[in-house]
Amino acid sequence: MRIIQIFLFAFVLSSFGAAAQSADWNKVQELIAKRNYALAQLYLSALEVDNLTPLQIEERQFDLAVCAMELFNEDAAFQLEKYLQEYPTGLFVNDVRFNLGNLFFREKNYTAAIAKYAQLNTDLLKNDERDMFYFRQGYSYFVEENFEEAKLSFKELKGVQFKFKDLTKYYVAHIAYLEGNYATALNGFETLKEVPGIGSIVRYYIAQIYYLQGRNQELLIFALPLLDSANTKRSPEIARLIGDAYYRTNQFGKSITFLERFQNATTQKIGRLDKYQLGFAYYQERNLERASVLFQEVLQEEDSLAQYAAYHLADCYMQNNQKGYALNAYKHAASFNFDANLQEHAAFNHAKLVYEQEATYADAVGVFQNYITQFPKSKFLPLVQDYLVKSYSSSSNYIEALAALERLGQLTFEQKQVYQRMAFFRGLELFNQDDKEKAIQLFDQSLTYTSLPEYKALSYYWKGEAFHALGEFSQAVNQFEKFLYASGSFRLAEYANVYYSLGYAHYQQQNYTSAIKWFRKYIKNAAEEQKLNDACLRVGDAYFMNKQYMRAVDFYAQAENTAVFDIDYAIYQQAICYGLSGEIAKKKVTLSQLIIEHTASPYVDDAKYALANIHLSNGLQEEGLLHLQDVVDNHPYSPLVKKALLKLGLYHYNTDNASLAIANFKRVIEDYPATTESSEALVGLKNVFVEAGDVRSYFNYVEGLSNVSVSASAQDSITYEAAEMLYAKGEHVRAISAFGEYLQNFPQAAFKLSAHFYNAEALFALGKNEALTDYLAVLEFKQNQFTERALSQAARIEIGQHDFGVAALHYTQLLAQAQDKELQREATIALLNCYVELQNADQMLAAAQAVMALDKLDNDLQVKARSIIANHAFEQSEYHLAKKHYQWIVSATNSEAGAKAQYQLAYILFLQDDFTATEEQIFRLAENFTDDYHIAKGFILLGDVYLSQGNLFQAKATLESVIENHDGEELKQLAIDKKQAIEALEVQQNQTQEESEIIIDLLKDMEIDFDDLMEEEILEQDEE
Repeated sequence: MRIIQIFLFAFVLSSFGAAAQSADWNKVQELIAKRNYALAQLYLSALEVDNLTPLQIEERQFDLAVCAMELFNEDAAFQLEKYLQEYPTGLFVNDVRFNLGNLFFREKNYTAAIAKYAQLNTDLLKNDERDMFYFRQGYSYFVEENFEEAKLSFKELKGVQFKFKDLTKYYVAHIAYLEGNYATALNGFETLKEVPGIGSIVRYYIAQIYYLQGRNQELLIFALPLLDSANTKRSPEIARLIGDAYYRTNQFGKSITFLERFQNATTQKIGRLDKYQLGFAYYQERNLERASVLFQEVLQEEDSLAQYAAYHLADCYMQNNQKGYALNAYKHAASFNFDANLQEHAAFNHAKLVYEQEATYADAVGVFQNYITQFPKSKFLPLVQDYLVKSYSSSSNYIEALAALERLGQLTFEQKQVYQRMAFFRGLELFNQDDKEKAIQLFDQSLTYTSLPEYKALSYYWKGEAFHALGEFSQAVNQFEKFLYASGSFRLAEYANVYYSLGYAHYQQQNYTSAIKWFRKYIKNAAEEQKLNDACLRVGDAYFMNKQYMRAVDFYAQAENTAVFDIDYAIYQQAICYGLSGEIAKKKVTLSQLIIEHTASPYVDDAKYALANIHLSNGLQEEGLLHLQDVVDNHPYSPLVKKALLKLGLYHYNTDNASLAIANFKRVIEDYPATTESSEALVGLKNVFVEAGDVRSYFNYVEGLSNVSVSASAQDSITYEAAEMLYAKGEHVRAISAFGEYLQNFPQAAFKLSAHFYNAEALFALGKNEALTDYLAVLEFKQNQFTERALSQAARIEIGQHDFGVAALHYTQLLAQAQDKELQREATIALLNCYVELQNADQMLAAAQAVMALDKLDNDLQVKARSIIANHAFEQSEYHLAKKHYQWIVSATNSEAGAKAQYQLAYILFLQDDFTATEEQIFRLAENFTDDYHIAKGFILLGDVYLSQGNLFQAKATLESVIENHDGEELKQLAIDKKQAIEALEVQQNQTQEESEIIIDLLKDMEIDFDDLMEEEILEQDEE
């Protein structure tokens, strides 16, 4: 190609050299006339300016600029501007400006084109140039959106038989369309719909105008055939118009087909209005599931569309019986005031659902109060006020309900009844929280109004239980008796228990005859085996205390046959009663039964010792000695060991077995110093040595004892006995002083152990924690008759001082040594409480498991123990075991522990991705419990459930309910953080596509299609 160009240029130069000599100017003009701009440009460049006239020089400059423009040279604009600079008044100024305008037009620099066209003198243009000028000027104004000027330019072409007359009509119609002059636009487009190249485009505008004018039937007639012939790019837009037309004419079923076609085919983001329309169409066709999905996608903005979508979404949920979801949707609709009437209806429906749905975090009372404030003239006001009163009645937030009722001042009859119920339930709540004194106050508040006999009676009963728990037994009896004689009390579940409670209240006051009366009434119709068992034991104890031993045997035997707990105790007590009644043979049989059937019983050592005494009394020395030795060998912590050793020593002394007698006496003296038994053993030891004539050995042995002196003054015994007598009389202050003086004056006191113990008891009776020092002094001695009591009392004081670590140590020792079942029970329970306070997880778990092995567990204790076991199982991911205990807790209590257990059940199901069951458990939490912390935590978890299901609207609405109603900062902030995370997720989703316009935009396509066509036709015209 390059060789051809060089050859052509050489040829021209040689030819032009000959032409220059003949000054053939016409040759150049001929080439330009034939549009041979490349060759003309070469000839013009080769002309020698010196041989040209001034006019030819100017024309040469003009021709060079025209050639550069036509050949698309980069310096075309420069050449044209250069001409204007050199020849500002030249012959070709108008032509240059025209060409410059065309050049800018060609480069789509419409602003520059308009500026150059404005400098033209149109009178100097040829007709075809003038027509093209007005078209291009009008189009430039059109692109620059200067429609007024565009119309003026296009107006100059009206009626002109111009190559682009159809295009001109198109742009005039298009401007009318953009300005909203649809009738004018439609007239213009109608004339073009059969024009090749234009008709296929204007048909879309005609359909659009029908749509904008609301001419739905005409649109359907016109657009349906158009849809079949539309190209792939246009068909979604046409489908949308058809769908809208069907929608406007309430043909929702047909509209769904075309709106879905549009939304499935378009590459643009579906607008919120489009989603609402399709959702509403589904809603009208009762396809509520699909409608719900679409309505939810409209709720991201805060406008009237969101208000209507939320309202219809709520109705979808209501028709599907998803009232929890409907509640949030109505609330959302009521938060906007774009449509005040709809807002009022939505707010009422929301309030009504809050009342009807127990599984909500919203406060019904507060919701109705807000409604009355916001809509004081609402037609629903009477209903709302009625619901408000009912809300107080059904509220589980008793504190707020009572406060709200008290704010009302003068109460109506119905409101007084509500107050009576709320005060009672708040009292019961406090009772379960172990705040018995405040519970009594609330029961008294409930008794302020007595129109509901049931709650009057219940308040009496639970006041009695509260007084009993506080140790005010006479007050408890008074309240229980009021309950008994209260109207309708016999129909209440508590009636079956009041006899049992009365029995205990009298028993605790040592009114044994009255206790027997009430316990026996309970036994007659007892429904609970545990309480029946316990009542039988207490009747036996009461008869025992009244010395009616054979009557006691009957009830101990009944307890034994019930066989729920303390069977060994019942058997042992029967043996004691037989012995006190002179029925020694029966006592012997019963003691043997206990030893054989209950080998682990704490009463086995007592039974063996008693049986030994029976055998010894009957002259059965060998059998008696075997039982005594059994006590010594197999029950080392038993307080009977020293007695058994003493008896063995005396037996061997009396049978002249000096060595065995000495061994047993010495063991008593050394292992149980400062006890009565050790004093007796010392006397026995002296007698053995005296009879053996070995007094020196006795003296030597005694000298080695720290607390015994053969020549000790009788002052020791007299001083101690005086102090002990004061204690026995209950003169604790004087006794403390006397014991202190005794211990100070006799450092090697013979009764040091007893003095410390009774001094501790006297101090404890006065409520003085200084008793701990003396109890600890008792514990410095080896196992003795005071060890168990000292351990239990020391531990109780230490718990009171919050010294839980040391208390746990003493309770552990007590558990290992205690023979009394009640002390064992106390130690087991106290250890659990200590480890809970110390938060020692491993020991806490072991203690909880030990508590669960006890008999007669009350609900509160089981709840505590099971909570620990369940929490540990949960932490170890042993969900099956955790669920088992959580389920029991939920069934047993509505306290904070019950609420936490219910939450944990929900959380376990959430971790297992069982979202439906999780939701059900959270609703149960809200319905059955009042602990606000765990209810709020549950609804935050419910937000996570909805988020996991992709239901962002319900997730946000649920979190908002926590933010608005919960007072605790921790959970409120957690809910805020989670809500913000959801909002960020929504923003991220919304940024994936751009919002579409409802008006079909065809301008861009028109510009591209006809710009190329225009250039081709301009070339064709110029060639002509």
